[in-house]
Parts: sequence; C-alpha cells; structure tokens
Amino acid sequence: MGDGIGTGGRGVGGLPEPGDFLRKADEVERTIRSDPAAVFHTLLVYRALREQGGCPDPDGRMRGLRERLADDGAVSVAQSAVLARALMTHQEVGMGPQVAADLADVEAGVYGPVSVHNAHGVAIVWEREGALERALDWYDRALVTAQVDGREERLRNAAAEERAKLRRRIGLEPDLHDEEVRRREEETGELDRMYYPADGERTLTPFVRRDVAPEAADAGLLGPGGDTDFYFMQQEALWRWDRRNGGAHLRDLVPLSVAELRHLATLFERSVDDDEAECARDLFLAGLCAGRERVAWPPEEEGRCWCGSGDRYGDCCLRTVVRRSGGPG
Repeated sequence: MGDGIGTGGRGVGGLPEPGDFLRKADEVERTIRSDPAAVFHTLLVYRALREQGGCPDPDGRMRGLRERLADDGAVSVAQSAVLARALMTHQEVGMGPQVAADLADVEAGVYGPVSVHNAHGVAIVWEREGALERALDWYDRALVTAQVDGREERLRNAAAEERAKLRRRIGLEPDLHDEEVRRREEETGELDRMYYPADGERTLTPFVRRDVAPEAADAGLLGPGGDTDFYFMQQEALWRWDRRNGGAHLRDLVPLSVAELRHLATLFERSVDDDEAECARDLFLAGLCAGRERVAWPPEEEGRCWCGSGDRYGDCCLRTVVRRSGGPG
C-alpha cells in the first residue's frame, strides 16, 4: 500500500496519528485537479482530513485551496472551483455579492463552456434561491451542453431527474425528458426505494470490514490511495456529512468480500457506460442482500463499531471524526 494513513505511525487504540491525516490531505491537494467534476466533493474530503490532522483552521485551508483552484490555468478546474465556492457560500449565508459574482462569471462563460455538472450546480443555487424559471433554464442547459469531464450520461441523468421534479413542482406538463426519467424510475423503482428510501427508513450501503480491508487494498479495490484507515475515516465522515445535509440519516451496511468487490469491478469494466454499470451494480448488490447480515449505522456510541474492529464505536470510527484542536496545519 502507498504512503499515508495505514502505513504511518499509530496512535492510541491503533488509530491513525494526526500526521497520517495531514499526509493524506497533501496527497489529495496534489491530485484534486485530475477530476474537475469531483472538485466540490474532494474539497470536503480535504477539509475533513485537515480537521482530523489537528489543523487549527481546516476551513481556512480548504478555502485557500479552493481559491488556488479558482485561479487555475485549467479552465475546467477553475470553473468547478468557482461553482464550489458559490454553492458553499450560498449554503452558509445565502445569496450575496460573492455568490452573485461567481454565478455571473460562470454563466457568462468566463471559465469556458459550462460543463454538465456545473450547469447542474448553477441550477441548484437558483432553485434554492427560489428563482425557479432560471433554475429550469440551467437544468435545460445541463441536458444539452458539451461535456468536458466525462461521465456524461450519469451526470445528465442526475440533472434530468432534478429537472423533472422542478417541472412537476411548477406544474408543467411532462416533456420527452420527463418521460425518459419516468421510464427509468419505473424500471429501477424497487432498487431506488432500497438505496434511497423515505425519511426514517434505512439506506442500503455496501462496505468492507476491517478484516477484509487489507486484502482489498492490496488488490486496489478500496479506491484512491488504497489506505485502509483512510477508507474507514472517509466513509464515516462522508456518511455524517450526508446526514447533516439532507441525505440518508440511517444506513444498513452490507459487508462485501474481496471476490464480490472484484466481481463489481468486472461489471464496471464490461459496461458500456456509467448507467449500465450502476444498474449492474445495483442488481448484483440487491441479490446479495437476501439473508445477509447487515450492520446498523450509526451504532450507539457505547456499542461495537460498524467497521468490524470489535472496539467501542466511540473509541473507533466515531473518534476519527471528532473535532481535534491545536496541532500542525
């Protein structure tokens, strides 16, 4: 496995030390430009890593990286960073001079043609602001704009789903895009209810236990970095962020073996596009769930941790997302 969390020093109870998180944050900073469509998400991960590493001002460090990206020579990266700034600032303080200026620059093409995911982001801000006709215009643009970052079908489908919801909210008659969304919803309705249930129900979520994670990491199946401790810290942090921001509050975690992870990777490799890959994944995971033990998340603080370490949750994965104070930046 690579350097960083999982290969550095170990703290009390076998947890990563602050320096491990900071090294991983440095790695994220070096690689964030490789995927403009993921800039918003990666900035949140970067902030979480700085916080867990004891950085006294993780928000400031994240904002600093965001500003450097906004001045980046690669227009697709700069556009995504400016839109991320608009989304984050609007969520914190609402529409203000900075948000309005960023939206105006993106809309005017200052950073080049607007990509699908950023057109979707502009629509989200205007919908939050209550400017529904303007939001609908940007959802429309997301369906026809040239894509510069890949993942075209998945990103367009996500925008089409939000567009259909907004059109229903406004009271517009369904058009061809809405009918396509309805058809996909009918085909995948059962899976959607399993993965995205109503409030109060549990969201089905695949994961890897600690006893399986080293083999999965060696096989390159844990995602970027391949560090086992980072994998568990990232999962906990992202699930909690999702919970705070209107996503899944409760999860049923389904443990996967290395063979099952390899099979999922094969399904993705054989798929012709992201839509087909996601459908194949969902069908495979739905089949695994029958009769398989699931782990409730979040567990009680005094209960066993979801990761399978056998330790108390409060001393394990929960501890990795508890705010630290002081320490290096």
